[in-house]
Amino acid sequence: MDYNLLKVFVKVAELQSFTRAAKVLQQPKSRVSRAISRLENELKVQLIRRTTRRTSLTTTGEAFYKNICPLINGLANELIRVSDSHHEMSGEIRITASQDMGQTIVAPLISAFHKRHPKVQFYTAITNDFLDLTKENIDIAFRAGRLQDSTLIQKKLLRTNFIIVSSPQYLDAYGCPSKIEQLSEHKILSFRSMENDFFDNKIPITPLITSDSIPMVFSLVLNGEGIAVLPYVFCKEYLEEKTLLRVIPSWKKEVGSIHILYPSAKNMSLKVKAFIDMASEIFADDSSHLTP
Repeated sequence: MDYNLLKVFVKVAELQSFTRAAKVLQQPKSRVSRAISRLENELKVQLIRRTTRRTSLTTTGEAFYKNICPLINGLANELIRVSDSHHEMSGEIRITASQDMGQTIVAPLISAFHKRHPKVQFYTAITNDFLDLTKENIDIAFRAGRLQDSTLIQKKLLRTNFIIVSSPQYLDAYGCPSKIEQLSEHKILSFRSMENDFFDNKIPITPLITSDSIPMVFSLVLNGEGIAVLPYVFCKEYLEEKTLLRVIPSWKKEVGSIHILYPSAKNMSLKVKAFIDMASEIFADDSSHLTP
């Protein structure tokens, strides 16, 4: 039995699509289809039901997939392990993250990893949408806040607080509020109108600008356009340089954690494991990302 035929079958079964499997395997769709037909001919049984609308496993195909998937993934990882033990780590790691985490967290991690493993390549899908890791062939996702139940492994990377910040230019021009109630008199730059949750709807706030992009709000604050509530981890460097200043320093709100998400560790390649381990190592001092 040709190992490659089994590998193609596992990917088609996993993605429920010849087209997506062909894309992930970087093969023509016709070649993937022929591989499945050849496998079925050798086994003398139908594994996959093909219609014009959808691809699905037969009962036999589903049982076959469940039994061989751990074996095929284990063999693939062992081949990678043996190869990597004698050669420099290489290949591609595929990551998805939101815009804010892409700039502030993922980019520095990629730079640090490249210093250790310069032959590893990266593909990043920077989007605020929650991508399906399996369908999009993504190895790692970075996500913040409360996470819904998931079949993915969730590993906490760091915690951070939200704080109120503005630029020296804006505060010089409009004054610095000393109480939360005074924020309603200022130009508020809002990330997803989260102020209502932060302040328990106790004060009326009508944002001048609302965005679903932290980098955009952050840029507007730096340009002196107003006051915003932003994660401390994204402001820390600018606060130290005093290009940003804290407003009402006694106020802060802890908002949970930033997580790394990934499929079952049993199917993880060594390079992906190395990246996750390095990220955990870099952010090991979790308290450094919380405001004092």
